Order: sequence, then C-alpha cells, then structure tokens
Amino acid sequence: MNTDIAIIGLGPAGRALAHRLTTHGAHVTAYDPHPHRPWKHTLGGWAHQLPTWLPPHTATTRAPTTVIHTNHRAPLFDEYVILDTPALQQALTLDNVTIHTTTINTNQLHTLAPIVIDTRGNQHPPPAHTPIQTAYGITLHPTQAAPLLQDADAVLMDWRPHDGTPTWGHHTASFCYTIPLPNGRILTEETILAATPPIPTTHLAQRLHTRLARHGIHPDPTSTTEHVHIPMLPTTPHHRHPRFGAASHQNNPLTGYSVFASLAAADTAAHTLIHHGHLPPAPPATTIIRRLALNALTRLNGHHTFNLFDAYNHLPAHKQRAIMDPTTNAPTLLNALTTQWANLPPDTRATLIAATTNLTPRHHQDTPRHHQDTPRHHQDTP
Repeated sequence: MNTDIAIIGLGPAGRALAHRLTTHGAHVTAYDPHPHRPWKHTLGGWAHQLPTWLPPHTATTRAPTTVIHTNHRAPLFDEYVILDTPALQQALTLDNVTIHTTTINTNQLHTLAPIVIDTRGNQHPPPAHTPIQTAYGITLHPTQAAPLLQDADAVLMDWRPHDGTPTWGHHTASFCYTIPLPNGRILTEETILAATPPIPTTHLAQRLHTRLARHGIHPDPTSTTEHVHIPMLPTTPHHRHPRFGAASHQNNPLTGYSVFASLAAADTAAHTLIHHGHLPPAPPATTIIRRLALNALTRLNGHHTFNLFDAYNHLPAHKQRAIMDPTTNAPTLLNALTTQWANLPPDTRATLIAATTNLTPRHHQDTPRHHQDTPRHHQDTP
C-alpha cells in the first residue's frame, strides 16, 4: 500500500485526484499557492464521461439535443453537460488533505513525498510550434441566442463561415460554439480548434461580432466575455515526474478536452497509485495517432478543415464518440479516423495524406505571426 502521496496543483484534475485518494484512505499533501481560489472557467463535456461518484447537482445544465453544422445540421451522439463550477469545486472536498500554500519549484518535487503527482497543467510557455486552441466568447440572453441555436439545446460546432460566404477558401476556418450556462445565460464562442502560431482572440472577436450581426444579434457592451488559450500538447513533454490532467494523456489533443476525462480517470488513478505506486500508463499508440492527426489539422486551410468536419458529421455515433473520447484504444480510433477519411472529397483526402506525412507546409494563418494573446483561463471545451 502506498498512502503518502503529494499532489502539486489543485485545479479540477488535482482536486479530483486528491479527493478520490483520501476517499480510499491515502494520506495526501497538496501544494497550491491559491488552493481555494474560485474556478471561473466554463467546463463542458459529455455526460457519459462523468463518474458515478460525482454528485448530480454539479451537472444540472444539460443539452440533450446538441448539433454540429457543416453542409448540413446533424445531432451528435451524446448528451452535452455544462458543469456548475462552484458546485464542482465544493463537491471535491479536501477535508482530509494537508494543504500548503507554497509555490513549488519543479526541482523540489522529489523531496515532497515518496509519490509525487504534478497536476498543474502546462506551466511553461509552449514551444514555438505547439498547436494552440484560441477562442473568444460572449454571453447572451437566451432570447438573443435563439437564431444561433435554432431549437437545439447546444451547438458544439457551427463551421459555416462567419461572414456568410459559401466557403472558407484559404482562410483559417473557425467554428461557433453555443451552449447554455448554469446561470441561465448562453455562451457563444468563435473558436480556432488548433493553429500554429495561435490566432489572436482579437481577430476571433471580430469574427464573432460579424457572425452575430448577420443574425441580428447585438450584445450588450457589458456582457461577460471569455478568452481561451489552450496548448493542445504538453509544453514539457520530457517532464520527470508523473503528471495527471491537462498536461497528461487525459487531454485529447484533437479537441482540447481534459477535465471530464480527468474526473472519469481520478478514481482508477487513485486506486492504482495506492496499490501499485504509479499512475495507469498512457496508451502510446493512441497518443501517437492523435498527435499525427493534430499535426495534419494545423496544415489544412479552411476549405479542407470544413470538409474534414463535414466528414465527421456523417460518421455513425460510435465512431464520433471514438474520436472525441481520449480513452479510445488505438485500433478503434484508427478505424474511426479511416472512415472519416473515406468520407472526404478526393481533393481533401489527398491533402490530408500529404499533411499527415508532413509533405505540406503548415497552413499560413490569416493574422500576423507576432500578435499573440495572453491566456486568461483554461477550459474543457473544444
């Protein structure tokens, strides 16, 4: 039995792991300079990923009908859930955790306990070619958001061009993400799934306001806004200490999701740590496949990106889930991605093959390379 464990960082992943460790009888010491700082970020994901131990009141905002827009509108495979972040933070109790508000240097980690798990996420500036997801969002009254939702409960991705043109052409494609929030408002975001270098949120704000104006939507200047900046790969891939959460394999590099997967994995991770002294191993083949796919995505222009997600929109439900879920095994994931590729038009099939094998340069973004945003928060949405 390994019961003396240190957790570094008490964001959603770290707090969930610490909570489940103490539930199973471990002695946990946690280090975070602001352990009780309220979480402000939006956390959305799939209902099937939520663990049964999580209290139901943390996930009361649900979108049974969630759609994706490409050349046609189609419902997605699962119920989308938006977590009540204050309720989640309170539910992940730390009553039996010894908490230190000390800032820990990475070089100190080995001195803290026999087992040390780093759950701080990406702590270092990403290397120059790290794909980054950026988004700019604004909250609306439900009546205002009705033209975006069109009777759906949520829109995971609307890939139609923001300005009403029939195709993205060579411009970088973005999608509009529209979901209900626990406070009764509607969040709508213009999102670049992944780009190298990142697209500034100032540019995405212009796109979003253009999209909204086309629907006759003029947000109140005092509306709450969100800025998202998520490295899609760990920024320190050769980290010496075990990691759990956004900087580990709970993150899906094809979507940017990590929190729901971290919640789903926390109990098994806690049990494995206590009884075997290590975290469950990452599936290397799956990680390689997803990273190859992410690398290819950053090399596609808007026309081909749109086609890629139109092909996703035609997949059967179990293959859509296989791509979205970071726990999918390698053969199942490869089968789903192969079917998606087969659904593509011939020109995009050829382009995707070249992009996957690095025969095409990275897509030149339509905003200046040097203009980059400072991240405000990390969120578990695509």
